[in-house]
Amino acid sequence: MEFTGSEMRVIKYLAYPTKQIAKKTNFQPCTVNTYLESIYTKLEVNTRGLAILKLLSMQIVTLDYFDF
Repeated sequence: MEFTGSEMRVIKYLAYPTKQIAKKTNFQPCTVNTYLESIYTKLEVNTRGLAILKLLSMQIVTLDYFDF
């Protein structure tokens, strides 16, 4: 499973609300939502919490990758 660079930028801030992710990544909120949908589809999840857990369990990222 591969993620684009932009998706990885969004993944870094998954613990934040969409508007804060948009500010941190310089994306529009609607763009963040598009990336979130793509991330959820790839991971076969439907929440940010489940996405974080799956990313960690699949060893795609480590806990240090996230900005909590």
